[in-house]
Order: sequence, then structure tokens, then C-alpha cells
Amino acid sequence: MKRRKFIFNSLQASLLFSATFELRNLAAQNKKVIPFFFVDGGSPYPRAEDFFPQASNSANFNLPPVLQGFSNLKSDMVVLDGVNINRRGPNAKGNWHVDTVGKVLTAKAIHHNGDENDGLPGGISIDQVIANNLKTPSLEVRVNGNRTSRYLMRANPFATGNRVFKRAILRPIDAWDRLFKNCQPPKLQTNAALNERINRLKANKSVMDFLIGDIARLKRELVGVEKIKLDSHENAIREAERSVAADLREQELILQGQAQSTFDCKQPSNLNSPNIPLNSKAHFDVLYAAFKTEKVGVAGMMHGYSSIQWDMPWLNLTKLDDDVHSAVFHQASSQRSNFIKISQWKWTQIAQFAEKLKNEPGGSLLNKVLIYATSHFGRHHSPDRIPVILIGNAQGQLKTGRVLKVKTDNDKPLTSMAHFAGVRINGIGDNLNCGPLNVLHS
Repeated sequence: MKRRKFIFNSLQASLLFSATFELRNLAAQNKKVIPFFFVDGGSPYPRAEDFFPQASNSANFNLPPVLQGFSNLKSDMVVLDGVNINRRGPNAKGNWHVDTVGKVLTAKAIHHNGDENDGLPGGISIDQVIANNLKTPSLEVRVNGNRTSRYLMRANPFATGNRVFKRAILRPIDAWDRLFKNCQPPKLQTNAALNERINRLKANKSVMDFLIGDIARLKRELVGVEKIKLDSHENAIREAERSVAADLREQELILQGQAQSTFDCKQPSNLNSPNIPLNSKAHFDVLYAAFKTEKVGVAGMMHGYSSIQWDMPWLNLTKLDDDVHSAVFHQASSQRSNFIKISQWKWTQIAQFAEKLKNEPGGSLLNKVLIYATSHFGRHHSPDRIPVILIGNAQGQLKTGRVLKVKTDNDKPLTSMAHFAGVRINGIGDNLNCGPLNVLHS
């Protein structure tokens, strides 16, 4: 049967397409992607093989030493090997501390101000591009190792525009108060509100069931590109259907008294602790609550500031003849084991957070929160071959369980992140027409 005859002779098919158009907003809502940009302030690896797995399109790739904490996330991640920060613009004394932090999320050459440790952003960072386009609130935090560095560029990768920083929040308690200071327990705790939400979810699920049935029937009549396009649309509807079903089940359990709301406005612990591991955990706990309640539509974290600056006594580093930065960062070969231990701890922080999102009760938050984890350095002070890991499938848009060899500046993967979030920009930074990194979209 020809496609045109099928559509015009079938009332069900016409209903399918009208319902599909009506459901686009619903599906988009259920497929919302919240980008989270994690920037590791320390150099991530003494040697490339300590960070990058052997290239593979299978989730069976071997994890190198620095990424050992990702063992439960291999099928949920994409590792990009071959991303550079462009070398445009003057750099201070060749150390790249300032330039690379300024470019890691903006892809734009910075403005130097005469201080080798400081400068001003050359343009807007990708998190703010997304927030502005979606008209959604953003949250930027920094795990704070040295308060004297908080105003320097080497600690501030976020920017609202040319020469204008978006300052990260240093204390977890301040981030919590900004989002939840006047928080009351969710109104969904009342039976009437729960019933209303359950009925609404059931109605949505019924319409999606109808669509899935008619799409399956229509697929049998299509071939070639048309069938591929319809397959893609079916996958989108199925992802939304699963999200609604998980939400519905959670609300029904709450109504039956078999579960409690997963958010009750209770403050996480250690929101005021100056201890670095506790400070890091507290920031992640605030971010978890922000993502769970959708208080923000985009977020970012700077973990420390440029290069290894913390003494890290909790790691029991061995055979140090100087402070950690001088002994390890500048002696990468002889201090390789200590270097790996430091980098492994820092990257395991984001892995543990991603696992928490993945295991979130009532449905995986990791499908909704797409993590872009990176460092502003490759080996030592190099802006070449920086780490980039994407964690989460962007509501089914991103094929995970891959290690991809690429050759690109970071503007392309940043542009891809905007596309996954629903912001169709042409590019960012020094090349506003760079386009996305196509291998991520195939």
C-alpha cells in the first residue's frame, strides 16, 4: 500500500499524526535534558594511557588507572580521546593555566590583564548559552581549596559574556539556601494532590499507549528513510512512556504508604565543612537535590582550581620531598603513582555522583542529567588531548558505552551539549559555525 493512500484512507493514521503533534510538548517535557559541566582543576594524567581507554565501541573496554571509579558506568559513558583547547591568543609564560580555564567552556580566547595568574573571559560559556536560550536558572559551584584564588580566572571557567564572569558559589550552604531556603515539603504529600497527579500521568500514559500501537502498524507500510525516521520517533515516544510509567509507579507507592517522597527539604550534612572531601560531597548533595526537584535547568562545577593545589592528606601520598603541587605536578614521571592516586580520587568524585543519579529511586535521573566531565589540561600544562567524558544518554539521544578517537577542538563537543539540551546553536567561541561533533549524534 502506498504511503499517501494509507494516510488518507486511515482514520487511525490521521488521529496518530494529530495526536503526535499534540504530544510533542509532552514528549519534550518528559525528555528534558539537564546539562551538568564538571571541570577538574587538576592535571588529569601523568601519561595518556593512564586516562584514556583503548578505543572501542563496546562497553567492554578496559578502564585505565585514573578511571577505575567508573566500573559501574561503562555502559553509560562516552570517552572522547583527541579533544584540544585551541591555542589562539597570547598565553602567560607558556603555562596555559589562565588561558585553558578561560577556554574550557567558552572556546574563546581570553583577555590578559597583565597578571600571569589572571585574565577576563573572552565570551560566554556554554552553560550560560544553554541557560539563556532555555530561559532556565543555572547553578555554578566550586569545591574550594584556596579562598585567595576565588577571584582569579584560573578558578572561574563560567562567564555570562565578554569580560564578565559568572562567579561560582563556594560554600555548599550558600548554594542550598539559594535554592531551598524557603522550601516546604512537596504538596504531593497530600492525597488529593497525589491523586490529581496520578490521574494526569495515567491520561498521558494512555495516549502514549495509543501512539505506540499505531506507530507499529504504520511502520509496516513504510520503507527506507521514512521507516528510519519513524523508528526514531517511536524511540522518543517510548523513552517518554518509560519516564511517565516510572513516575506513575512512584506516586502510586507514595499514595499507598509504601514509599515516601524522595525529596523532603532536609539539608544534607556538612554544608559548612572546610574539609575538602566533605565539601565536595556536600556540593554534590546540593546538586542532586537541585536536579531531583528541577530547581535548575543547567549546572556547573569547578573542582578546585588550575593544577594540583591541595595537600590531600586523606590519600596517604608517599615519598614527597616538597608540597604536593611541586612534588607531583612537576615531577610526573617519578611521581606517577601519586599522580594517578590524586587524579583517580578527583575523577571518582564525579563517577560516584553519576552512580547516585543512575540508581535514583523511581527511575534513573542519569537519563535526564547529561554530564560533561572535562579538565582544562591534558598532560602537564598542555592544552592538547584534554579529557572529555559524557555520562548519561541524554534521554536516548546519545549512544553510550563507547570510546571515540577524534581530532577536534572543544568547541564541537560543547556545541553538541547544547544540541542535546535542545539548543540548536551553530557553534561557540572563536568559531561560531564550528557545528556539533557529529560522531556523538550517530
